[in-house]
Amino acid sequence: MKLHIHGQADLFNGWGLHTHEAVQYLRNRTELTFSSHHRDNLAGVGCWPLDGVADTVLQITPPHCQPHSLGAVWWTMWESTLLPTQAVENLNTASLVLVPNMWNARCFKASGVTAPIHIARLGYSGDVFQWTPRRLLPLTFGTGGSISGAGERKEVQRVVDAFHAVGLDAKLEVKTMPWDRVNTHGDSRITVIQEVWSDPHWMQRWYSGLHCFVTATRCEGVGLMPLQAMVNGADVIAPIHSGHGSYMTDTTVWRLPHWAQPASGGYGGVQYGVDTPSITDAMVGVAERHHSEWLLESADLRSKHCSMSVRHLTWRAAMDEVWDVLKEGANLASMETACESTRRPCHDGHTGGSQVD
Repeated sequence: MKLHIHGQADLFNGWGLHTHEAVQYLRNRTELTFSSHHRDNLAGVGCWPLDGVADTVLQITPPHCQPHSLGAVWWTMWESTLLPTQAVENLNTASLVLVPNMWNARCFKASGVTAPIHIARLGYSGDVFQWTPRRLLPLTFGTGGSISGAGERKEVQRVVDAFHAVGLDAKLEVKTMPWDRVNTHGDSRITVIQEVWSDPHWMQRWYSGLHCFVTATRCEGVGLMPLQAMVNGADVIAPIHSGHGSYMTDTTVWRLPHWAQPASGGYGGVQYGVDTPSITDAMVGVAERHHSEWLLESADLRSKHCSMSVRHLTWRAAMDEVWDVLKEGANLASMETACESTRRPCHDGHTGGSQVD
């Protein structure tokens, strides 16, 4: 099978990481070519072979992006309950739509997507991210995200405001991009890191210095940063909604209360809100638990349990499943071609055990 991947070449956000992981894995399985949906941005492709003839096209972009071709397999997600009309039209040209969890699948179907939908989870780099023991002090919180790319959806500033509102003997580190802006209120406990980290080992080292990662996001297709933080062994404060619900539970994260609200920032349908005082309260609670657990020497035991709960969600496991789906789709297409040529009926097929009915 000749495979063509159409996605994002850089590593400025999750879409670029998603594309890179797919290319690096699948190029060892089959003949592969690549094209970028940012047509002037090929800086990250290195020696990837560019556009060519393929049996199957795998498109890894937001669903409202221009389709590479009719009948492609889309691996995508969205961050509200309602897809844009253009996204639905695009996805209904697909032979198959891969989404990372059941929440996405339900929202896609409710929005009008009629193409077959299959669950194909995303993941973290298992050879990079791993559980790491924590130092005792100073207590360090972390938050972050691509603010410019995601707008206010990530609610990074709200987390900063919540930390500033309480006089904890602690630090807050904020990981953003060079072009993002964060108001630290002149608080010397807050450090803003505005760098592009193209090497995931840098993220691993950063998480290893955090005791707790905090997100107040309005909606997530998955939520890569809290997943990586959990694997690394950091506590996570987060609302359990949208894509978070596919891997977070009340026993593995400190749940923030949330409510449904009209989506904003170019999104339709529903997203979710979290108020600033509840984030502050959660940070205080984590600080108190941190102190008591270190006295009882139980912090590492609990963080290992949380890390183990998501250890299976690796990119390798995700790519193994996607490769099986792509192979099955290619085999079914070959069967259909053979049946057409001999004018014989074909057996029905499906796209694996996670097909969404």
